[in-house]
Amino acid sequence: MFVVNLMWPRITSWVLLAILSTACLAAAVDAVEPIELRPLTLAEALAAYHKSGEIEAFQCVHVIVGDTNKIGTSPIAVEFDQSIYLRTERGLVNFQRVGSGNSHTSYSNGITQVDVYVLRTSKTAEYGESSNRLMMLSVKTAGRKFSVKTFGAACGI
Repeated sequence: MFVVNLMWPRITSWVLLAILSTACLAAAVDAVEPIELRPLTLAEALAAYHKSGEIEAFQCVHVIVGDTNKIGTSPIAVEFDQSIYLRTERGLVNFQRVGSGNSHTSYSNGITQVDVYVLRTSKTAEYGESSNRLMMLSVKTAGRKFSVKTFGAACGI
């Protein structure tokens, strides 16, 4: 019993050290300068998509999730079929789909990568053609990364 009591503080110290090391590593990753995303409208994203000669079937408008966000807040991204549109400091940018899975879609324009992870769905339509989605939108370019939770109402066809 006495040996166990001497070992317990050592084990606790190692566990605490491991947790603190992981937290410091995460803080270093998050310290990368974020990408500035700006609001856009569905109308401008739709006009750009139509200008490329495409007609949308799938559509999902991403609005940032947070306590201060209310219905009608400007979108931060808009997905159509094989594309996603974002407004950055360089203007409205189109990214093409480069891969997808059950709950993840990747887009790229050769310089920047955009990943959309579906975290949860709700209010799925009767035939499964659309649903509300809680998502994680992640943008990576030139060593910078920005991630934000978004909500899309009635994402689908």
